[in-house]
Amino acid sequence: MKLHLSYAGQPLHQAPTLVLLHGWGMHSEIWQPLCTLLEDDFSLVLIDLPGHGLSKGDAENCTLKGMVTEIHNELLKAGISQAAWLGWSLGGIVAMAYAQSYRDNVTSLMTLCTSPCFVVREDWAAGMDTDTFAQFSDAFKTHPQKTLQRFAMLQVQGSETARQDLKQLKSLISSVSDPDYPAVSTALEILEADYRALYCAADQSDLPVSHFCVNTIRWHRQVLLSISGSFRALLWLCWQVHPMCLCCQIRRCLLPG
Repeated sequence: MKLHLSYAGQPLHQAPTLVLLHGWGMHSEIWQPLCTLLEDDFSLVLIDLPGHGLSKGDAENCTLKGMVTEIHNELLKAGISQAAWLGWSLGGIVAMAYAQSYRDNVTSLMTLCTSPCFVVREDWAAGMDTDTFAQFSDAFKTHPQKTLQRFAMLQVQGSETARQDLKQLKSLISSVSDPDYPAVSTALEILEADYRALYCAADQSDLPVSHFCVNTIRWHRQVLLSISGSFRALLWLCWQVHPMCLCCQIRRCLLPG
């Protein structure tokens, strides 16, 4: 399998390295608005998760363990042995799992809108209903392109400029050809698991860890959603967070002074 890496900002090893991992069903171009604000201070490494964007994938490498192993191997090939990590949604799960497996290769860990449980449990109400998740998964398997379009529309619900936001989102998504749908379907299964233990392990490690969510970042155009009451809030695209506000949070976490 070939994993696609792209670069932005400063040359490698001439500035702090920051690895960016996108969310499910997307690709690394989704970070473009943020990259323009970080490029002066960081060497940015953007990874298309297996099966997403320009990365190829198969069932084995689209599991959480497979993604972590594949990313680690590709980073070493690229000469990247240490970096800070920022993962959005699914990307945050992958980033935390990577840090757990390869602690010495991670200098700092940040997640954006990453839920410990994306699906409800008896003791966890802040997630998607199990039947709704199953229906979404089945719909993606039978009509993947149509389901991804519906997924994009869900991201902009609640915005005062939903039509404009959807146009921007579709433009970013369409900048790369269609993903490997069977591989992306396998990756969706990752979101069905319970990651509270993974969260605790990250927070109790000696790593600097930050979790950015609707309660810690000011939302673009004052969009306010409750993390306990809306699964959509947990999947809200990173470009809908005010880019400058998120940029300031990242700088505060990673840059001295």
